[in-house]
Amino acid sequence: MLSWTEVESIAGQIDGLQLFEGAQRSWIVNGKTAAWERPLSKKDLAALGASAPNGPVLAIHTVDLPTKLAWIETEPDSCFDSPHFKGYPAVLVNLDTADAQVVFELLAEAADL
Repeated sequence: MLSWTEVESIAGQIDGLQLFEGAQRSWIVNGKTAAWERPLSKKDLAALGASAPNGPVLAIHTVDLPTKLAWIETEPDSCFDSPHFKGYPAVLVNLDTADAQVVFELLAEAADL
């Protein structure tokens, strides 16, 4: 289980990635959002049903859709998708089950976009 403080610490290890704290946390690189706090909507919860995580969710941009799908396939306990994100190159990460190394690798990839 990763806390937002731990995510901030992980992101702080990646050159160029800066925390922006507005209504929700986001991480910016070169003026573009690389990752953001993404609570699940009622539609997301209904669509995901029993598989919907109860805890915090982090959305992280990926290079493309195949990369997103590869992360979901490789890390099914922590990486997932919702109907709202179908066709969009960003993976959702369940922080209750996520591994720090997975979050680091995803954030590092997003910082290079």
